[in-house]
Amino acid sequence: MLNENGMRRNATKCLLFGLLAAGLPAMAQPIPVPLGPIANDTELRPPVRRPWSRDITTYYRMGWQNIALDPLNAELVRNGYTALTGRFRTVGMGTQMKISRQPIFLLTDINFGLGTRSATNGTNKASIGVSTFRLGMGYRIIQRAGFGLMPTLGVMSIPIRLRIASGQSQTPTLSAALNNPGASQSTQLNTTAGAVDLGLTATYRFGVQRRYDDCVNHEQALVVALDGGYRVGSRPEFITETNPLQRVSFRSSGWYVGLRIGAAFRTDRKL
Repeated sequence: MLNENGMRRNATKCLLFGLLAAGLPAMAQPIPVPLGPIANDTELRPPVRRPWSRDITTYYRMGWQNIALDPLNAELVRNGYTALTGRFRTVGMGTQMKISRQPIFLLTDINFGLGTRSATNGTNKASIGVSTFRLGMGYRIIQRAGFGLMPTLGVMSIPIRLRIASGQSQTPTLSAALNNPGASQSTQLNTTAGAVDLGLTATYRFGVQRRYDDCVNHEQALVVALDGGYRVGSRPEFITETNPLQRVSFRSSGWYVGLRIGAAFRTDRKL
């Protein structure tokens, strides 16, 4: 029994010594110590370059607009004047820009009424001028090659001025002014209307210069556009009498159409 027990103890000791001998090389290896700060995973990744787009167009505009002057013309006729026309030629300028990947544009422009006709009563003259200041936005629904189609929505401020002159012409000669400087008199009445503008713009771009630089496309183009729409406006008014108080109000709503010519600068960055 002693011999068997001794043999078992010897075998157990030999097994333990073998396991220790096998594990010593692994236990003797040095533990790695970092030589510097551990780098963050985000620092090892390349910077993310998001796509973006910018499109800016500056243009000159020529067109026509109209307003309904019937109540004002009725007051002019009652006082011996002829009726004023409600159709005006306009000239102006504006800008439209897109600063995101979405086809949404911001719009702003100013237009001045030209060629207003005068209503006369003997030597007296009455003329009217209408300007528009617009701020709005558009959404491009079609973009094929150089052609684009964009509905627009905006708000307008419409200054209206009625000028009444009597006596000599509005620009008398030097001798007439020296002989009678008080022979020419004029009065200007001013009012302002507000309006909501619903329009549609069709554009065509003629590429002038293109270049590619570091995943960025640059384009310069000539833009020709036609626009049209309808203004839903308030009712501006002029005071005719003070006692009793009477007002002549008319509608500023009306159609408009115009031709634009401008320059566009577009930048697109891809991934």
